[in-house]
Amino acid sequence: MKQLFSFEKKDLVFLFLLLLFIGDTVYSYYQHSLAPIDGDIPSLVAPSDAYQQVLHDPFGFKILQTGENTAASNRFFVQWPTYAYFRYVPLWLQSFLSPIDSVYASIALAKTFIQVGLILLLVSYICITFGWKRNEGILAAVVICPLFQAVGFFEYLCVIDNCISYAIAYAFSTLILMVFLFPYYRAAITGHSGLPSWLKPLWLLLPIGLTFSGPVTGPVLLILCPSTLLYFFYQHWKIKSDLSLSQRFSQSINSINRQLFISFVFTTLLCIYSFYIGTHNSENSWEVISLTERYKKLLEGLIKITSFSEGFMPIVLVIFYNLFILQRYKNTDIDKLVHILYFALLFAAAYILLLPMGGYRPYRPYIIRRDTLQPVLWLLFFAWGLSTVSVLKYTHSTKRVVYASIITLICLGYTLVDKLPDYTNVCERQAMQEIAAANGDCIELKESCMVMQWGPASQCEDTRYAATLLHLWNITPREIKYHQKVNP
Repeated sequence: MKQLFSFEKKDLVFLFLLLLFIGDTVYSYYQHSLAPIDGDIPSLVAPSDAYQQVLHDPFGFKILQTGENTAASNRFFVQWPTYAYFRYVPLWLQSFLSPIDSVYASIALAKTFIQVGLILLLVSYICITFGWKRNEGILAAVVICPLFQAVGFFEYLCVIDNCISYAIAYAFSTLILMVFLFPYYRAAITGHSGLPSWLKPLWLLLPIGLTFSGPVTGPVLLILCPSTLLYFFYQHWKIKSDLSLSQRFSQSINSINRQLFISFVFTTLLCIYSFYIGTHNSENSWEVISLTERYKKLLEGLIKITSFSEGFMPIVLVIFYNLFILQRYKNTDIDKLVHILYFALLFAAAYILLLPMGGYRPYRPYIIRRDTLQPVLWLLFFAWGLSTVSVLKYTHSTKRVVYASIITLICLGYTLVDKLPDYTNVCERQAMQEIAAANGDCIELKESCMVMQWGPASQCEDTRYAATLLHLWNITPREIKYHQKVNP
């Protein structure tokens, strides 16, 4: 371990770590390939009558005119990718896979792409912080991989949800969000964004998609953009104390980077508009409880998440231990790391405290869950990777070996906990074959498992969108509805 970053061993170390990363990715793909299709896919992809309007009115202009409520009113840029992906990708995969296999392969590919993309983005953020190279980057990737849980610590630590519609709505939108923020983070760390001139206009357009991408990206940007502008404004305000108030104000505004100012002001205004359109989301009225009750439930959720059984706290404790070790090494890099993690902690606290403002859904009883925690999990994984690799770089000899052994055991523990799922798509596949072989236009299924439904379909009309989708995917020769016998 003493020569971990030496020239003589760097290629061998890189290859070994790369193989670990590839192995983890292959295992994750296999986990994702076993998941059944969630009940939102038929209505999103067919699409259902409820989701038709947002496809034709992505920015809610009709809502401004009529004031009516519609499903997913401000979520066009997560609904449309789901709609487009599952209408075309399974058909493309049928060039070398059976129709049924193509559907599950497309789900597994999407989840794996999102997972790998998020890990590589995390590595990019970590490496740009200190100008680290490929060995540090692949090491960061390897220590982060085990934290991506598909089964083990699922409820609060799962980034890639088992439900593909949720994975796209939350993890994929987080991926695009981190792509958008990367040049600004790089500029804050290195002094330049690294964006070529021809790409800069795109970074002014990305907020349009992000602010209409569901329940996470908008709130994150609404916290981050104004607070960043206020921070830079205040920094300039402090050093211009000898000017008049009007001059001080105008020069403090003008001192903010023009690209950053235009982009973040534009994004903030879009967030406010999207938030208003989101108040007309008909799905938000499923169950209404008071704001006080929501905060009580948030407190219950925070108590639950801090228990070791959820897998969250061991990571937090290791991060604090890493900081304790690193503060012994007094240098500018460590000071930078501490400041970055301090701001990350402030953002995470603000985000969690504002979560109850987003409403309540009965399937998310404690307000916080793997989906609403996406930004916090991203920061947690970032802090874990950044601080762990930093300790491995700055400690020496025996201490490094001991520390590396501890981290290896922790990563191994998270990997072993993340077993293969008990509930798989085997039964759903059999049911699809049964539907495909049916003679009538509606059949009663022998299987008791759900088939692209959240619950048992008691009548044929309940599966009309699923029937449309099965026919679109060439699984059935025509639209064949199905139902299941529901025991009283």
